[in-house]
Amino acid sequence: MPHLKNATTGGETLGASNVSQIFSCQGGILDVYITGTASTSTLTLKASPSLTGTFNTYVVDNTSGTPTNQTFTSTHVAASSLYHVSYKQHGMYFRFETDASGSPSWGIEVNGEQVTVHG
Repeated sequence: MPHLKNATTGGETLGASNVSQIFSCQGGILDVYITGTASTSTLTLKASPSLTGTFNTYVVDNTSGTPTNQTFTSTHVAASSLYHVSYKQHGMYFRFETDASGSPSWGIEVNGEQVTVHG
C-alpha cells in the first residue's frame, strides 16, 4: 500500500514553509494521520483536479453543512497526540503546505487502498 513515507520517521516531516509530496486516491478511503509539533504553524491540505494544475485549499462541508477549509493547527496535534481524518474523494491530487509561522515539525502519513504518491 503506497503512502507518504520518510524512512526515518515513518511519515513525511514538514517544517515551516514546506510542501509535501503530491498524492492521489483513486478509490476507497484516504486516511490522513498527523503528529508532531505544530508550534504556531498552520498545515493546509491543498487539492487540484490535475497533477500539474494549481493547488487550492481543499474545502469540505462540516457536520453542519458549512464549507470548511481543511487546515490543521496545534489544536489538532497537541501534547504528542495523533490526529486522524478520512476523506472519500476520488480523482483528485493532494498535497500539504505549511505557512512560515513558528518552528513546526509536522509528521504526516497518508495511506489507503488506492493511494499513489507522485514523487
